[in-house]
Amino acid sequence: MDQTTLGIGTRLQHTHYGPGVIVGIRYATYLISFINHGIKEIDKTDEKLDEIIPENITAEIETHSDVEKSLLKILRLAGRNKELRVVNDQIGAPTTAAMVAEETVRVLTRYGDSVGLYHLTASGEASWYTFAQAIVRGAGLSTPVVPISSAEYPAAARRPAYSKLDSTRFIRDFDGALPSWEAGLAATLDNLRGQT
Repeated sequence: MDQTTLGIGTRLQHTHYGPGVIVGIRYATYLISFINHGIKEIDKTDEKLDEIIPENITAEIETHSDVEKSLLKILRLAGRNKELRVVNDQIGAPTTAAMVAEETVRVLTRYGDSVGLYHLTASGEASWYTFAQAIVRGAGLSTPVVPISSAEYPAAARRPAYSKLDSTRFIRDFDGALPSWEAGLAATLDNLRGQT
């Protein structure tokens, strides 16, 4: 493993601090959130650090949030179907794991580790249809995206029409606006382009 080129979201094991995940990257160090030891700054060449590699490795890019998994699914479907039929009456805020990690590090670095429990989602909102359109456009594909209702989509479980969490308290308490879901999508697409 080349320990000096790991990314945010990489799962690691440290012989002293135990399991953790990279939540920030600096020139020579990683900011790692350890389950039992909080956030520590660890040298990228620390010999006590090992990447946790999942047993079920596929040729597909590993991701760490539902947003990234949905993005990859939409790209796969857009690449092999004449059109995509996507639900247009369920609204949320697609939020990447990287955005959550970056905001968490920002808050913990500035305010300490006893700040409480908060809702945290990207700013703005989108239906699955809007999200799929942005993915297809952002990937440079021309697959038509067709809006459908939830009733037209066969799902095992009923989904809420509006599922965006309210991040107002987080924004108020921690001085700042949150990045948009569009910015998170653009960064994720850029990251995927760099990995392929």
